[in-house]
Amino acid sequence: MTTASGRRAVFLAALLAAVLGGAGAVAAEVVFTRKLALLFGVTAPAAATVVAVYMAGMALGAGLGGRLADRLAQRVVALYVGAELLGAAWAAGFPVLFAVADEATLALPADVSVAAYGLSTALIVGPAAVASGATFPALTRLVGAEARVRQLYAANAGGAALGGLVAGLYLPAWLGLSGTLYASAALMAAAGVVMLVAGWGKVPAEPELEPAPVDAVPASHGLLAYAAIGGMGMGAEIGWTRLLEQTGPNPGSLAFPMVLATYLFGLALGGLLLEPRLRAWGERRALGLCAAASGLTTIVVVLLLPVIPEERIVGHLIGRGPLNEHIFWATGVQVSVDKLVLYLSAVFVPGLASGAGFPIAVSAMSRARVRLGRGGLGTGVGFTSAVGIGAAVVVSLWMGFLPSWGPGTVRLTVLLGLTALCVAAFIRRSPVYGGLALLSCTAFLVKPWAGLQIPPNEEVLAFVETAAGPSAVAEGPVFTSIYTHGERVAGLKLDLEYPLALHPEPSEVLVIAFGSGINIRGFLRDPAVEELTCVDIDPALPGLAEHIPEVGGGLFDGERSSFVNDDGRHLLRQADREWDIIYSDVATYAQYIELGTVEFFETVRGRLAEGGVFALKLHPDTLSPHGLERFLATFLQVFPDAVLFGKETPVPVLVGFTAGFPDRETLEARAEEAAGVYGAGVDRLIVGTTLLGPDGLGALAKGPVATDDHPLELRKVLVGPITAEATEAAALPVLVAAAAEHRKADARALWPEYDGVKAVRWRPTSVPVADRRGWFEEPSVGDMAGPGGGPPPGGGPPGGHRGKAGRGPGGGPQGGPGGGPQGGPVGGPGGAPGG
Repeated sequence: MTTASGRRAVFLAALLAAVLGGAGAVAAEVVFTRKLALLFGVTAPAAATVVAVYMAGMALGAGLGGRLADRLAQRVVALYVGAELLGAAWAAGFPVLFAVADEATLALPADVSVAAYGLSTALIVGPAAVASGATFPALTRLVGAEARVRQLYAANAGGAALGGLVAGLYLPAWLGLSGTLYASAALMAAAGVVMLVAGWGKVPAEPELEPAPVDAVPASHGLLAYAAIGGMGMGAEIGWTRLLEQTGPNPGSLAFPMVLATYLFGLALGGLLLEPRLRAWGERRALGLCAAASGLTTIVVVLLLPVIPEERIVGHLIGRGPLNEHIFWATGVQVSVDKLVLYLSAVFVPGLASGAGFPIAVSAMSRARVRLGRGGLGTGVGFTSAVGIGAAVVVSLWMGFLPSWGPGTVRLTVLLGLTALCVAAFIRRSPVYGGLALLSCTAFLVKPWAGLQIPPNEEVLAFVETAAGPSAVAEGPVFTSIYTHGERVAGLKLDLEYPLALHPEPSEVLVIAFGSGINIRGFLRDPAVEELTCVDIDPALPGLAEHIPEVGGGLFDGERSSFVNDDGRHLLRQADREWDIIYSDVATYAQYIELGTVEFFETVRGRLAEGGVFALKLHPDTLSPHGLERFLATFLQVFPDAVLFGKETPVPVLVGFTAGFPDRETLEARAEEAAGVYGAGVDRLIVGTTLLGPDGLGALAKGPVATDDHPLELRKVLVGPITAEATEAAALPVLVAAAAEHRKADARALWPEYDGVKAVRWRPTSVPVADRRGWFEEPSVGDMAGPGGGPPPGGGPPGGHRGKAGRGPGGGPQGGPGGGPQGGPVGGPGGAPGG
């Protein structure tokens, strides 16, 4: 017979195991989601499917684990240890399973691929999720006392929050994704070992259920309330992750762990601190209050969205604001502290409510199961967990897929909050909660684009939310912009003459990312291009660009061009054809993280025809020196013959060659052919604007190279929110100094046939420092000026595409033939990069 001291030792060991097991399981889930997103093609429905499969597995595991825990009471230690070790083994073997699934589904046609990815996810994630779900009911049955369920629940949720946060934001950069999985497996195995040592041979305590209070709720009402609270929590996780991504160009791989950890911390505190106080008020009142608090908080935050000051987006970064820099350096997410606190409160409060409501729902369920003779504490915990997680599965799929079918994330979030308030009114039979539900309907009046960073003085012309997220086109007093992926895109024409003129016969072109369409139009101006394919993950962008006809209108009306809705990486991996030029015009964070690895560059090289070139843009004014060094090292490992070109904007073009550099005859012949597009002397322009060749780039490049398993860390790649200190610490001065040292020698080494190569001074446009602007502030005259307070360079407005300077044939404002200085680049006044 186990003594009181022995039971206390088992309980303390169970607390430790709950922390370790929770941390390991959620850390593995975060990595599973990040890896499987590559399989799907990095889409929101993909992430929702991964989360739903994982949750469904946990629900199944919780239900089965609870029943087994009651039936195998004397062997519950073995049940717990076996479940933890199975989860650990699955996490450790996941890289191999993922590689098999990736290879097996790669060649599938598009019409069956999503279903195949869903099946693959179920097969390679499901067993780990089932094992994870079975652990908690077994642990609670081992402890025995229902009064301690909330403490175990809080410990498990707290460990899970820490595990998810560290695995999402830090460990992949230190250990790699596979190393993070091995660490999560070690934590789960350690949890199993702790309970094996502490509990083996000890007889589990008989379940001690809490006495029924005066206002005890029926089991059905308890389950209904917890289903509403659990579904509300999952909806908050997915909905506010999508909205947090839009505060700046923020990847979901960073936003989701922050939101998930916030919810789990709320879960822990709710179970530990709030539940005892609420239980004293009575079960019906407590559950009603939990459901109402979840719903009402969501409604209030949505109503506040239109009055939160918007952040000044400068190119691919946001302007400085309250603690912007500190948040970025801690997490890699670009958002101001007031907006972050408000968004996360909409996740934290449902977490508190779920943590407080779970033990109360367990009490109602356990009493009902005992009366029916169908188990006790273990079954009650397992069944209640299964119901709450099952609701979360439905809501995760709902929030993952429905926004792109019309309602949008903002209005679906309002509907979730309204549902929680209605459940609270039903549980409490309260007219007050019913009245709050009616008043909450006013939140449907909030514009669905309220989460985007659109200034109040701009008129929204169109709004579409797709699987990739919300996008809009808005007309301001000076120019029209597209808002998508947390960026402002108004049409920065890049120097397309470099990839086009450097290829002898650029007949087939692939452009990765649509932007505003201005670069598509520029490529199509060249008669040598016979077929152009543009791929973008957001299918709405071509339609939105029709609202800017001079930039993105009618691009795919002819037979020469086509648009493919897919992830660029995914398209390249599945393609069975080759291109002469592949041009990457993607958002900054994606270019340096998902599309900045050795594996991606090798995929690109494998899809280039003989003599093909790969070109992409760099942003040395927003890129850190560390990010520049590692990105160049990665690029040069696959494209050792590379040249960096740049004129008078801070967005140079990096070109990688597969067949060496063109000789003089080839370059001159192509220049003559392209003279009608780019002006006479484009060959001299290319030579004169060579910034760095292989030697100069190699002098800047420093490893280790980035890989899919060990990608770059965003907070070390970008300089963060625009401040004077950030711009001074950017890679731009480093690149300018390297160009001053190497460009003349590099140009002569690359183009020895040309005499008299001069070290032309590169004059990049400076990036302005913009303070955070509130809703009711009008832009000042200084905001609309270029460096030194004068008009934007090139004579045009900051948007670029409506500049009044001589318009070059490439579709963007140019100073004159030959690809001279462009109009003010987009993203911010005075030439901050955009597009």
